[in-house]
Amino acid sequence: SMSLGGPESGPEDPENRIISALTKQGMIFVVAAGNSGPDPQTIGTPGDGPDSLTVGAVDINGEIAPFSSRGPTKDGRIKPDVVAPGVDILSSSTGLIATMQVLDGPPKLAAISGTSMSTPSVSGVVALALQYARSKGKTLTTDMIKQAMSQYGDYREKNSDYGYGLITYSRLKAYIDSL
Repeated sequence: SMSLGGPESGPEDPENRIISALTKQGMIFVVAAGNSGPDPQTIGTPGDGPDSLTVGAVDINGEIAPFSSRGPTKDGRIKPDVVAPGVDILSSSTGLIATMQVLDGPPKLAAISGTSMSTPSVSGVVALALQYARSKGKTLTTDMIKQAMSQYGDYREKNSDYGYGLITYSRLKAYIDSL
């Protein structure tokens, strides 16, 4: 789970090259798209990498968050791959983030927005799906997750706002069961 990013650099960026090499060894990288939307071509590195599972943010109504970075990448690839809730997510806090709404009382909680809030949710869904796949004697890769979403997601064709849509455990489980 990577909630970080810099200006788009493309597949040859050192971070993207490392992610690609490790993906070939079976690792899955869930990466925040960035918070530079709503303009197109605002996906940051390493979310712009071909082997990253790039995550955009939606609100409680399933609408793309205005800040969520959008594709396509500068070399024409469609990103993000999926979306998850990322607006006003209740999180523990030390009160150091200037844009968060701190709520009263211990423990210190805040409503935080960003693709860095949607990315850990996707990492959790992916971890559960990996565990389920292994219990069935199957493997799950980044490409398979993208394939699952192309079959079971909100959109059969990935778009530059939502990717394949909202990723859920039930969608990944249905794909795994179909293997």
